[in-house]
Amino acid sequence: IVGQIFEIEMQKKVDAGEIEAFQIESLGLYPRANGTLYAEVFYRVKTENLFWPEDFGTPAEDGWTTGKCTRFDFESTPDAFFLKNKKVCS
Repeated sequence: IVGQIFEIEMQKKVDAGEIEAFQIESLGLYPRANGTLYAEVFYRVKTENLFWPEDFGTPAEDGWTTGKCTRFDFESTPDAFFLKNKKVCS
């Protein structure tokens, strides 16, 4: 579910021309001590700009920026799932 939500949001960036492509490298869903869940998504993006500032990362000469990681609060209702409160992984 986390991967599907993230892919939908990243595809919007591709469709808007902000990035050329993206690849999810890994992801996970983890519990917090307070009973809530958070998700982490490690990914890379390809862009014409050597630097795409969102979520840091290391630009390479081939146009891919690797080592990007975003953390979200994972929330759900009986009807839907959500990734909220985007943060850079620490």
